[in-house]
Amino acid sequence: RRAALAFGRPWQPRIGSPCALARAAPGAFVGAPAGAFAMAENSSSEEQWPLSGVGDKLENVDFEEETAAVVIACGDFSPVHHGHIEMLNLAVARLERAGHVVVARLLSPSGDKAAAKKAKQFGHVHLRAPLRLHLCRLAVAKDEQIRVASWEATQTADVKPVEVASALHHEISHRFRDVIPRNNSVRIFMVCGADKQRAHKGLRPEHHEGLLVVPRSPADCLLENPNHMVFAADEPPEGGLGSLSSTKIRLAVQSGDRGYVRHFTAPGVADLLLLDACAREKGLAPEIIEDLEQLAVGAERTEGAWPMRKAVPWIEKAETGYDDGQPFAALVACGAFAPVHQGHLDMMRRARERLERAGYVVIGGWISPVNSEEAAKEAARTKQSIPSAKFRIHAAQLSVEGDDWIDVGTWQADVQGRIPGYTEVMASLKASVEERFYGSCQLHHVKVFLVGGPDTLGKKAVQQGILSDTTRGLVVAPRSEDDILMERTFEGVFSSDPSEQDAFVTMSSTQVRDFIRCGQVADASAAMAPAAARFVLYPTASEIMDMQADFELLGVAPLQGGELKQAQDRLKAVLRAWTGPKGTIGVDELGRVLQLLDPSWRPEELKLLQENCAIDGGGVSPEEFIDTIFKCYER
Repeated sequence: RRAALAFGRPWQPRIGSPCALARAAPGAFVGAPAGAFAMAENSSSEEQWPLSGVGDKLENVDFEEETAAVVIACGDFSPVHHGHIEMLNLAVARLERAGHVVVARLLSPSGDKAAAKKAKQFGHVHLRAPLRLHLCRLAVAKDEQIRVASWEATQTADVKPVEVASALHHEISHRFRDVIPRNNSVRIFMVCGADKQRAHKGLRPEHHEGLLVVPRSPADCLLENPNHMVFAADEPPEGGLGSLSSTKIRLAVQSGDRGYVRHFTAPGVADLLLLDACAREKGLAPEIIEDLEQLAVGAERTEGAWPMRKAVPWIEKAETGYDDGQPFAALVACGAFAPVHQGHLDMMRRARERLERAGYVVIGGWISPVNSEEAAKEAARTKQSIPSAKFRIHAAQLSVEGDDWIDVGTWQADVQGRIPGYTEVMASLKASVEERFYGSCQLHHVKVFLVGGPDTLGKKAVQQGILSDTTRGLVVAPRSEDDILMERTFEGVFSSDPSEQDAFVTMSSTQVRDFIRCGQVADASAAMAPAAARFVLYPTASEIMDMQADFELLGVAPLQGGELKQAQDRLKAVLRAWTGPKGTIGVDELGRVLQLLDPSWRPEELKLLQENCAIDGGGVSPEEFIDTIFKCYER
């Protein structure tokens, strides 16, 4: 004070000092920097500083023997995750061991100015304060100890941690002045990770402001200084929480790694981030919905050479329903697939069952048609022409359209000028899985298994090349019960059970092509999935025009006018018998029937078809429906 007067300046005590608190009017700070604080008359509201129940706890504190403390963690919480919550719990455990009585635990999301500055600096999406506050409240909704303070988030200026500590200290001293004995005070401990310790400089132990640092990993070497109210948690958070960050959660949301998001955030938080039903609840502010939609940009991404959309729910299930660290298995079958038949799909399902019995979490299976060079080599060996890669890929995609875990990879078929090996294909698939589900793959070891018959995978040279890497394995599918296959599970070699369907034992793509060329429509249709059989045996005019050479190679000719008219009349008669002379087909019922017969129908195609048919009382006319369908076969 004397120094200030000597320089001719009015003296003002520091914020949070005993003298400042004594001279301050309720709800105001003496000497606060301009714009740093905007304490209104309602600053002590429960929303800004949720301290209800603290008074009762303070009354039970023996201030002569014990020290009361409040722990508060500041940060963007963009978004909040389990690591933030565990950090507070570890801080409380350390302080209690040091003899403190913790009477409140708070999360304090930063204001928009600080959060926006950091988002711009690191190039990530800025989540505004209303969303971050809402997510924090969802995260602690079932926690009886931790609460969310909104004071910092509502400040227009960039507030430093030391200023948050001063504001909280003032609030507690003012609100509980009748409970806290004279010459005693409640200590305020700011909690942070070891990487954020520098941001908390300026805390004043003489004003009962302290710091508790939580290590991020066992390698963090932290020194305590209890005399200056600096403590360190005993150990880093377990279960991957030490290395967890909000950045990883945001990337997981944007990459579609839903399982990772659900594993490391509270259920309500995950629902909101993933735009599930909770995101549509009434009462959410428009800016919250806007930020959520901005965060989700990229989640609906265009699929690449290895589609991952079917793997998403299996990884999500693995993160919520399996033990941590249980290995992931990605299955791939390579071949000409000219065309894919039921035996191939049965082989993949048997391989999955075997690996699940071995303790793997199968996240997906991929059919991988070979490229043109390898198909030509196969054609020379079998002395039969093989359709183009485009035809084989499309037929394969139709074959697995209704399957919830098998998809078609095009990476191998896209390679030109050379024949890629099995190990290249498996490495490409593994890289795609780890890129798309980076977070989940940090928790689960990913192993790619090549699936095939004993005629190919039973060869020693093939096995040696694949098994030279521990991230690769084999599942050999026996053709019959007579095939004797030795498993070497410690090397990653498994043998699936024989097929329960006798027809699948001897089935081959060569046989299916012979059925097609010989006009054995019933046999060929039974060998393929319904959608693929429709495409291969009864192509539309546009499909024939697009892949005419392939249909000519298989001997598939377009339906002639007389054949079309006869089939058209028969179908109309069937539907009339079902609906009655003046009956109609319900729109929803029609959609279910079409998708059951051909899972490749997309919602937009069904909607267009229904719009083109005559609508009568909310239904579709059978005659108009059949006429619209058969227009696809007209040239």
